[in-house]
Amino acid sequence: MLKEKGKIILIIILVVQLITPFTFLIYQKSVNRHLENPNEYIKLNIDSISVSYENELFIEFDISEIHKTDNYYKYNYIIFEPSINNEYSKIKLSNKLPQSNSYIYNEHYYNLFYYEAEEPYGFYEKYKYLNLYNKYNELNNIAYGIYEGPITEAYALVGIYNNKYKIVEIYIDGYTINEYVTLYENGEINLLRYNYYDWNTEFTNDDYLKIIPENKRNLYYLVLGE
Repeated sequence: MLKEKGKIILIIILVVQLITPFTFLIYQKSVNRHLENPNEYIKLNIDSISVSYENELFIEFDISEIHKTDNYYKYNYIIFEPSINNEYSKIKLSNKLPQSNSYIYNEHYYNLFYYEAEEPYGFYEKYKYLNLYNKYNELNNIAYGIYEGPITEAYALVGIYNNKYKIVEIYIDGYTINEYVTLYENGEINLLRYNYYDWNTEFTNDDYLKIIPENKRNLYYLVLGE
């Protein structure tokens, strides 16, 4: 009797062990399907992009919309609306589990918004360090007259699903990041416009408003506070 019970328990354990990997694979396929669904992509503006000395792609996203909310760190969830008509995604905060699946836990906030990309890009091995884009450095360089406008815009399309996220593509000035690096290597783009210089002056909002198109002012919260 005990032997029969032991066999039954052993069979149950074996079945569970066999089922668990398949269940995980099915779940992972479902997650990947959502992360790679264009209708669910999140569009996020970018403040800076660089290749670090460890050959990692380091991206700092524009998170001003969250910082406009007092005590944002007290909320449990950061919720994103999928991009509609190529517009930037709206962001909400909540303490309740969202009905939408496009969210991350607030505790993982900096893992996304200061993102070190895992997927290697073709130019990694060529550069120890490369400053590909910096929104505010460029703005100040144009305001100071070091470089001419117009300002450059960078953004990423991101798949987000139940606290999982994946950068689908990065665009700088309308080019994919690999296309942009190729243009740089061909001498068609000057990345020095994104470097920091000691400007030795203070710019007013009027100085910035002369440079930033009206429909892009919401992207420059750190200087305009809008």
